[in-house]
Amino acid sequence: MRKIIFIGECPKCGADELNLYKTKAYKRFIKCESETCKFSYAVPKAGKIENTTLLCPNTKVPILLVFKKDKTSYFWTDRPCFTCIDYTQCSEVNCLINEFKELKVNGY
Repeated sequence: MRKIIFIGECPKCGADELNLYKTKAYKRFIKCESETCKFSYAVPKAGKIENTTLLCPNTKVPILLVFKKDKTSYFWTDRPCFTCIDYTQCSEVNCLINEFKELKVNGY
């Protein structure tokens, strides 16, 4: 298991220790480094992942941007953002989408 990038603060324990990891089987997940917390969740196996530094208003998990070649990028928290009931009203995601449309990047 190899640490790839720092993601942000853990929503469960508040420690500033969420990191992205990749296993030898190329599976990826986010995990809190605190020994008492054990907070973790899976992220997509394919695609480049970048941290947007914004937090999901519902779960307080950092919003990640997933890039796939020749496809529109999408957002991920502890699940795909587009599966959230509040996706169309999410101010953070809408702000990012508007910014990408203005810059004409990430497939928007």
